[in-house]
Amino acid sequence: MKRVADGDTLEAIWKGKKIRVRMHGVDAPELNQPFGPESRQCLENLLSSQRFSLQIEYRDPYGRSVATLLDAKGKDLNAELVERGCAWAFRRYSKRYVPREKVARDSKAGLWGVANPVPPWEWRKR
Repeated sequence: MKRVADGDTLEAIWKGKKIRVRMHGVDAPELNQPFGPESRQCLENLLSSQRFSLQIEYRDPYGRSVATLLDAKGKDLNAELVERGCAWAFRRYSKRYVPREKVARDSKAGLWGVANPVPPWEWRKR
């Protein structure tokens, strides 16, 4: 990993090249949004102590590789981010992480510990 930009975007080295990666199926708070900096820190903490691989799904209109991040044992790190309450399941693109979001909501993990968190897709409309 080169750098974490925010809670769902990072720069990584893939096949010897630096690429910008948008995590598939998750949407983290924007940096200027409540819990945004904490979400970025959550992703940094998740990635800092381990090697991970990318399962690239597609390239988005912004040129980012949209990917699922997997740890060395094949554990889905996108799911982990949602279950820790650091991001929403981005239902517009995938329903895969909705059950993990429910776990986070029910346990009031991360952003679910505050009253009425605003989803990033609503925040961006402001």
